[in-house]
Amino acid sequence: MGLIIAFALWWGYFEEAEGAEERVQERGDQIAKYQLWLYSHFPLMLGIVGTAAGIIHVIQLPFGSELLSSDTWILCISLAIALLSLSMIFISSFKWDDCKGRLLLVYRMPYYLIIILVILTGFLGLIVSGFTILIILTGLCVVNVIISLRETPEEVCNL
Repeated sequence: MGLIIAFALWWGYFEEAEGAEERVQERGDQIAKYQLWLYSHFPLMLGIVGTAAGIIHVIQLPFGSELLSSDTWILCISLAIALLSLSMIFISSFKWDDCKGRLLLVYRMPYYLIIILVILTGFLGLIVSGFTILIILTGLCVVNVIISLRETPEEVCNL
């Protein structure tokens, strides 16, 4: 399950945000977008490291044992930060002027719903085992990858 979560984060970075850096650099007049792209990588790395630490804590538990509340929250918040950072990297490749209405926000809404569900999973830490928490988070990451298979609508932004 840890490998599936790692793959989902990899997928989000290399497939979903495909070429965000190039699109940001092509728009040299939008320095704020480049800064968003650049500075979104730091919380992404923190989220990946925190998620890995949480997964290691789950692996070290005896099967069926509850994860400490702090470990559960580290795992869930770290994964949410990584997913949110991936979303910011994706958004940084679009010009705000080119976006029509709130179509980009509506297109990204399922990703934000998954991030909220990842955070809410932290509340289950005292009720279910660490293994179950990891199953839930893995499922949410798989759903995130499935959602990312959608094509970005042409009307969202003129690239």
